[in-house]
Amino acid sequence: MDVPQTRRLVAVDAERKVTLDGLGRPEHDRYVVTETHDGTLVLSPATGLADHEIALLAQPDLLKLLNEDRARSVAMPIETTRATAADDLAYLAVYRARHVLNRDEPQAPVPHSRFKEAVDAAREASDEDEAWAAARRFFGDDDAFSALEAIDRTQQVF
Repeated sequence: MDVPQTRRLVAVDAERKVTLDGLGRPEHDRYVVTETHDGTLVLSPATGLADHEIALLAQPDLLKLLNEDRARSVAMPIETTRATAADDLAYLAVYRARHVLNRDEPQAPVPHSRFKEAVDAAREASDEDEAWAAARRFFGDDDAFSALEAIDRTQQVF
């Protein structure tokens, strides 16, 4: 099935503003703009984004700082023990759910069968405490410890 596409030339004014000139759906009043390495701009409707994600995207200087910070791998300096493993893994799930804006961004895989469920549960929570509790219920100490020990620490974990 062919998906109809509209291709139209739009002008950029002196302030680098673009008028969509009738393009897009009426219900889409905000877009996320992604600039690729070659300068291509991609506009995606900002549907499904949480309020804190939209607020962050509205502050490009802050977003730039966060992206620069996220570009560096975060070492996990505290040694994981069996007693803290489930808490540590829950924290990682909450971080991915609440702070990773680009869900397609490659992250080090976490070899736990319920990690994705924990991330999804944390994403649905209304605040950080509820998110942590929602994620924590997916992990036991031994299975969490095994998963954390198996993570390739040379990849970006956070």
